[in-house]
Amino acid sequence: MWLSVVFWILLIPLIVFLIITYAKTRKLYGMFYLLSIFTYVMTMLFAIDKYGSNKTTVLVILILSAAVMIMLGAYFAKKRNTSKKIIKK
Repeated sequence: MWLSVVFWILLIPLIVFLIITYAKTRKLYGMFYLLSIFTYVMTMLFAIDKYGSNKTTVLVILILSAAVMIMLGAYFAKKRNTSKKIIKK
């Protein structure tokens, strides 16, 4: 129940901040970066709220999601580097 209130209280200022930031800088990647952090935090809050998670469960979820993000980052970085090498040749 409290999660939906927190979601909307955080989402509205975030949208305003993102629009202002985009209007000033015209850089889209910063907006997606902040939006992904917001999504990650809301996902963790949902897990805590929905399943009544204790400290251990929350830590396990955080560790697993961090490991997945590290693996995805390494995969995409490797994929990007190989595509740059192909273009240079």
